[in-house]
Amino acid sequence: MQSVHLEKLSDIQCQPESQLKFITEAWLQIVECRRVLKWTYAYGYYLPEHEHAKRQFFEYLQGEAESGLERLHQCAEKELHVYLNAKGQSKDFNEFRTKLAGLTR
Repeated sequence: MQSVHLEKLSDIQCQPESQLKFITEAWLQIVECRRVLKWTYAYGYYLPEHEHAKRQFFEYLQGEAESGLERLHQCAEKELHVYLNAKGQSKDFNEFRTKLAGLTR
């Protein structure tokens, strides 16, 4: 990603690679979030069955984390490809930057 796609994107969007660091940061966050999320399944498995309210709240939070992660992944992967496959500089690339950066907060 970093060596091939960022260089290509830098050329297409006429921006230095240093200005595209937000993409690398988003991917690093995706990896870290998936790592954390995988351990929530183990934690949830060991939640006592009789604590229904606690389990429901945990599952709600887990679902929210999964949903947010999928939005971030969708943006970082599929929406990025629009700009990687563009023929020239795109006017709405800054909107993409704002959206992706906003999803990583």
